Amino acid sequence: MDLDRAKEIVSSLAEGIDPLTGEILPGDHLCNKGDIVRAFYALLNAADGKKTKPQPENAGKPWTEQADAELRALFSSGKSMAAIGKQLGRTSGSVEARLAKLGLTETGWFTRSR
Repeated sequence: MDLDRAKEIVSSLAEGIDPLTGEILPGDHLCNKGDIVRAFYALLNAADGKKTKPQPENAGKPWTEQADAELRALFSSGKSMAAIGKQLGRTSGSVEARLAKLGLTETGWFTRSR
């Protein structure tokens, strides 16, 4: 396997997405655990020769009902994914994945055309 494909797989797992199907992983899946997500990002950064970039405050943490409610409100107000992510302490990719899981969007990061 070449490094680009390996990075693509690890990147999708870090975002909570099954790299083979494009489906969002269940919230209790091993790949959604905080330390696992942080390890994925550390490996991706190391593979790119970068120092580990600090992750948002809530990166890799489970979504709570309160966070879901805040996400719904921010999304319906028209804020950008980046702005929502910043306010919730999440990556924009995790915001998109959660919106798709909640049925508020049809697709998430991995299923978009690139």
